[in-house]
Amino acid sequence: MSHRRSGAHHVMPDNPEWITFPRSDGDPKCLPKNTERIVDSKGEVNYMRVVLLDESAAINWRVSIGSQLATMLNLPEGPNYVLQDWPSGYQFYDHNKGPVASPRHDPYLCGSTLVNRFRSMNEFTPHAFWLMTDETLSRANCACKYCAKKPQRVVTEVLDLPSGPRRTSSLPGSPSKSIRRHREIRKPKPYAQVRRAPKPLKAPRTGPDQSLVPERDTDIRHALVTGGLSTPRWHRKSEVVWCAINPPIRGETEDDFIEFWPGYVERVDVHTELRGKVDTNGLPTETQPAVQGLGARTADDIADIATPPTEPMWDLHQWQSYNIKLFAITHACAVSDREVLPYLAYAPPGELLGRLQDLLPEVMQSKASETSSDLSRTFDFDPIPKPPQDDGPSASRDPTHFRDAVAPFSLAVQIASNVAGYWSPTDEWECKFSVPLDKPPPAPGSEAHAPAPSQEPDSGMSLHAIMNQAAQNNAVDVNRRATAQHMNVDGIYRPPGMPDGEFEQMRIRILGQRMSGSQIVTQTRYQGLWWGAEHIWTDELVRLKLARCQFAPAGTDIFYPPAGPSASARAHAEGSGYAGVVEESQMGAAEKGLFMLLEGLFVADIPNEDGSIIKECRGCGQLYELADEDWEDPTETNQQPSQANGSGKGKRKERASDSVTGDVTSDDAIASHGSSGPSFMPGPSPLKPPPLPNPDPTVSVADTAKAAMAQTTRGVRKSTRTVGGQLSHPPDSVPYALPKPPKGFKFRRIHPTGHEVVVSLSLISGRYYPGLLEHPLMQSVVQKAFEVPPEDGGLDKSRHIWAMEGLVAGVHQSMDSQIWKSSRNAMFKDADIEARDHFTLLWEEIKGTQSQVDGTQLMSANAMDVEIP
Repeated sequence: MSHRRSGAHHVMPDNPEWITFPRSDGDPKCLPKNTERIVDSKGEVNYMRVVLLDESAAINWRVSIGSQLATMLNLPEGPNYVLQDWPSGYQFYDHNKGPVASPRHDPYLCGSTLVNRFRSMNEFTPHAFWLMTDETLSRANCACKYCAKKPQRVVTEVLDLPSGPRRTSSLPGSPSKSIRRHREIRKPKPYAQVRRAPKPLKAPRTGPDQSLVPERDTDIRHALVTGGLSTPRWHRKSEVVWCAINPPIRGETEDDFIEFWPGYVERVDVHTELRGKVDTNGLPTETQPAVQGLGARTADDIADIATPPTEPMWDLHQWQSYNIKLFAITHACAVSDREVLPYLAYAPPGELLGRLQDLLPEVMQSKASETSSDLSRTFDFDPIPKPPQDDGPSASRDPTHFRDAVAPFSLAVQIASNVAGYWSPTDEWECKFSVPLDKPPPAPGSEAHAPAPSQEPDSGMSLHAIMNQAAQNNAVDVNRRATAQHMNVDGIYRPPGMPDGEFEQMRIRILGQRMSGSQIVTQTRYQGLWWGAEHIWTDELVRLKLARCQFAPAGTDIFYPPAGPSASARAHAEGSGYAGVVEESQMGAAEKGLFMLLEGLFVADIPNEDGSIIKECRGCGQLYELADEDWEDPTETNQQPSQANGSGKGKRKERASDSVTGDVTSDDAIASHGSSGPSFMPGPSPLKPPPLPNPDPTVSVADTAKAAMAQTTRGVRKSTRTVGGQLSHPPDSVPYALPKPPKGFKFRRIHPTGHEVVVSLSLISGRYYPGLLEHPLMQSVVQKAFEVPPEDGGLDKSRHIWAMEGLVAGVHQSMDSQIWKSSRNAMFKDADIEARDHFTLLWEEIKGTQSQVDGTQLMSANAMDVEIP
């Protein structure tokens, strides 16, 4: 432990505003006993010296913690807030340890019955806030590191506590308010580039010294949950969502209808429920027959009783609930996953926004005395209306409650919109990899030809490929491919015919300055990304703004052409009379959205026009399109789907998305479900193998066993090293699967393995939510979209809905985040400040307009000799 005694002298500020603790978890019995100074035989001391309230160290703690509590409690700015005393039963100590002439000094705050000692102000501040606010003193509500069992680094970041030395209050008087200068937003330039994936650095077999973020692994795996017994967890902590208001807030007109309120996820809880099984008649199942009477029992009865049930009489169901902190108001709510929607899945109707714009000035004028204070404070408003007193037709309408909701709801919508414009990468780590040597590739010989995707040799699946695999080795040496003539010396794809100068300018603009002097590169990478309302992790499938027809629409020597319509789609078009109206190129994957398996987030050094260097963030990974589920690639051969074997510790297998096909034969497509097993398994599950072949007396036992084994497993293949393997990971972890595609489609990778596409973050639309259109809250929205007549736009009018599942380009519903922020907490604070500044300007305009109207009325009244009271 480092020496933490401060040499600074701290004094009490003038005119302090005292903060007292209304309750305490302290007990004098928990105070340390070694308070007497005793020098041992070695000339050393080890005792706890009581520090009085007026000593410098105690004053420092009282002033700093008091100032931080004032901020957390939203107390008025200006006064110098100081703790009047420690909580009852607490005592501040100076731990003296070491040689008697120069002992080591460490401050400790002791006395809590729950915590042995607090070693710093940041450790005690969350606990002090809990004592000030929680009347129940439930430890589950305390956010300190000891009660929440979290690292202090996480607590400091979440609560935005000071990370450096604290300063005491300055000279008395109101603090000067800094002027917020308008920051010019640099317009992002969309671009993309293809390159050969860099090779991971060969290192000795030692354990990784950089850790995988646990939340990343948990969030991705919970989002991939499928099946009827558990529901996927879409929403993550601190993500902005829409919370359903039940019943909705209704006003006088049909447009006065608030059914969702924006907020952010504070906590996620998992619930488990036992549900009894029922038969086809809806009756509970029985695993053993009931025995009638108490008379003599037969041997069959005894055998039935002694035989244990083959299956349990119940199923285990799991579901999530979310604690949502609603924006702009003091209330929060706890809802199930059936009552929450992603931020992009809903937007307030235009009619409702128009009504809010009309009513907001009127509401502000009617409550002029309250408006000024409410603009700087959180509204004390409960969006859940009280139950009606009667059951008449107007019982569900409460105009007064709706008018009270106008101001806080308008502010909440503005705050959520501001957060959606921010972005920030998270969880930085250093990635080391090797770049190709600076030598031209050999000319392709007669044997060099570009194989089809299914013709590439198998490369084993990695069991631990759970990290961002931004670069994977080619199954075939790129220098021996026909495409080698279009690959630059450092592995960057070069379009045919592009001049040297234009190619170099494009390469620097996208990938940054060329590394020189060393083949080993150390690159700053990130495991996650706050992208507006959403938290995106690497190794996730994200939606891009581009349509498939906007990216290599005719295919290249690297990219495959877009998948065309399947035979069933053509037959349906002919039967419906659309064969001559819709072109065949528009029926396949060309008009649908483009997806990226985000395998890396890294920083590139980009030169400015003035010669300076700026750092920009890039995303890289593999691209996927949506092909019809029964579409067959004409270039494919009848190759067996890749399968994996060997699940022991230390074995690593290639990513499932590279070689797993479910029930299809292509290694570049993954269907939503396969009859032989889950989509993340390459073949029949080894835990539930298919039936063995019927024994045939004419066939030997060895041949029968060989045929049976051929159905379930294949030999172990050589593992593939990846760049992401430099991060530690849970033992025996399995690779992430691609999420379930929309109904009737499958994901198809549009380029061979061993290549990655580098894009600007501005091309990312947002997360992909499998099955979103089947959510209970989306059913009415989807139904209304289908009921729009063709003359009013038909299905094209609801492109923002279809874009959420990639059925159209992601640009129709995307996150446009352009402003960088240092942390998620900073995003929420700045979004709230900007929204309230906007409301303040609006209020000033309303007051100015009102004063002009009052002046005009006064002049008119004097002219007409009307007495005004």
